[in-house]
Amino acid sequence: HVFQIEGERRMSRAQVWDGALRLAGYFRERGLVPGDVVSIQLPNWMETAVIALAARMAGLVINPVPPIYRESELAYILSDCRSRLIFVPGVFRKHDHTAMLSALRGKLPNLDEIVTVRGCGAVTFDALIARPPMAEVDLAQTDPDAAVIAMYTSGTTGRPKGVLHTHNT
Repeated sequence: HVFQIEGERRMSRAQVWDGALRLAGYFRERGLVPGDVVSIQLPNWMETAVIALAARMAGLVINPVPPIYRESELAYILSDCRSRLIFVPGVFRKHDHTAMLSALRGKLPNLDEIVTVRGCGAVTFDALIARPPMAEVDLAQTDPDAAVIAMYTSGTTGRPKGVLHTHNT
């Protein structure tokens, strides 16, 4: 069954599940453990569903970041939530996100990897989902009270504030 439609592209539920198993295996190989944070600074693209499901499969916390955020906001959020990995578009709306993150990397000691989606970079989303899938029996057991998402407010009184949501919320 079709799960998502983006323009002329379609992705089935089976494709999302398969891609997520492949990506969850990569997370495990990189040493990410339940509770680690994975950031996603993407437009509303199909790949986001695969990344979010893979993170949940691995027991990771998802940190969505609006693609309009630039160096200042991004450095603050990634540092504050101790993001281990981030998915960014190569170039989106004339802004090179991969280059921006590469320049910030020295200020983000917890950030292990920058994954480029729909673009060129040292590590790309397409390369990661071309890997073998992890076995479903190896998926993390999830505590319903564990954090699943770390979202940041707009910070109207200063810096953005992190808000955690559990699987139960």
